[in-house]
Amino acid sequence: MASDDQKMDLLKGMWPVVHSTPPKPWTVPLVMTTVAKMPFAELPGRGKNLFKHHRMEASLEIPIGVPSWLLDDFSGMLQCPGGETLNLTMYRFHFGNSLSLQDWEDQRFHVTCNPHFSLVPYTGEAAIDYARMAFVKDYGLQAIGVRTCPDLSSMSSVTSPPLIQFFGIVDTSKLTLAENPGIGLDNTTRNCSAIFLTWSKFPNLENGVKPETGWYPNYVYAMLPKTKPHLTKKCQDYKADSTPFRKHGRKAYIRGYMHGFCHKVNMFAEGGRPNNLEFVPFVEIVEVDWASDAKSTPGKRKITFDPFANSGMGPSLTFEEKLAKADQTTERSNNLDELGDQDDGTDEPSPTVVKRRNWVEVKGLQQNVDEYMLRMEGEDFGVCLLAARFSLFCT
Repeated sequence: MASDDQKMDLLKGMWPVVHSTPPKPWTVPLVMTTVAKMPFAELPGRGKNLFKHHRMEASLEIPIGVPSWLLDDFSGMLQCPGGETLNLTMYRFHFGNSLSLQDWEDQRFHVTCNPHFSLVPYTGEAAIDYARMAFVKDYGLQAIGVRTCPDLSSMSSVTSPPLIQFFGIVDTSKLTLAENPGIGLDNTTRNCSAIFLTWSKFPNLENGVKPETGWYPNYVYAMLPKTKPHLTKKCQDYKADSTPFRKHGRKAYIRGYMHGFCHKVNMFAEGGRPNNLEFVPFVEIVEVDWASDAKSTPGKRKITFDPFANSGMGPSLTFEEKLAKADQTTERSNNLDELGDQDDGTDEPSPTVVKRRNWVEVKGLQQNVDEYMLRMEGEDFGVCLLAARFSLFCT
C-alpha cells in the first residue's frame, strides 16, 4: 500500500495547474474538428453524471495518418511515425434520455469539440483514473451517413487529419526544443516553429471531485514545413534574432492539421521535456496570424491615423496648431454661405456654387458633431471625435 501512496504522490506532482478564471486573453478554448468513430456510448442517469448538464459519455477513436512529407523529412519528431489512434473520452450536453444507444455506438461522426490532449485525473467508481477529455456542444456532433455515390463507395473509410485552431502564446520557459538536425529540427526549423501555450475549459462537476472545474493548459508544437516547396523560401527568411517563433510571449491565432504527438526525447532538451501525463500535439500550420507586439504609453490612447494627412499640415505642427488651422479652413468655408448663385449664362453651376452646395450638405452633420462634443466633454474619446470632425474638411 505504501508503494501505491508513493505513486499517487508522484502523480499529484504532475497534475496540471488549474485556473479558476480565464487566463487573459485566453477566453476562447482550443477547438478541434475531426472525423471519429464512437465505439462506446452511455446515457447515464443523474446520479452518475460526472459533469453538470452533460448527459452523454462516450469514447471517440480518431485515426491519425502521417503525410509523406512528414514521414520523409521529420518522422523522428513523432511519437508514432506510422500513425496512431487518438482516444478521447467525450462528454456531450443532451436534453432527455429518449435516444437509443444504437444511434451512437459503432457510428462515425463529424465532431467539433474542445479537447484536452494531456491526461487529467478524474474520479472513477472506485478510485482516481486518468483520461484525455473532449467536450461537445449539443450541435457539435453530426452523424456521417452511408455514401450512396457509386464512385465514392470505396472511400467510405477515408479520413482527414484533425483540424486544430487556437489562440496561443509562444512559451520557451517550460518546454525547450532540442538542437537535433538528425530529425530535421535544425536552426531553420526552429526559426519557423514553436511551442505554444493554449487552454482548454472544463465545465462544472456534478458528481466527483476530479477533474476540477476551470481552465487547463495545453502545449502545442506548431510548424511551417520548410520542405514544402511553396514554404521553403519563407522559412529560410526567418532569422533567429527576429523571428516571432523564438520570442517568448508572442501571441498568435493558429489553424493547422494535427499529425500526432511529439516524441518527447527526440524533440525536447533534457530538463525541458513534458512529464508522463503531458502530450504535445504536432501541428502543421495552415494559417498563422501574429498579434501586434507594439507597446503604447500606459494611460494614453494612441490615434493610429492622422486626420490632417492630406491638408498640407506638416507633422511638426502641434495638435493645437492643427486645430487652429482647421478652424481657419472652417471660417473660409462658412464665407461661402454669403455668396449667392451667380448666373454666368450657362446651365452648369460655377465652381464656387458647387463648393457652397457641398458645404451645405455637411453643415448639418457638423452641428450634430458640435452638440455631441459638448455632451462628451471630458471623456477619453473626445479627442478622437474632435479629430474626426476636422477630418471632414481635409478630404
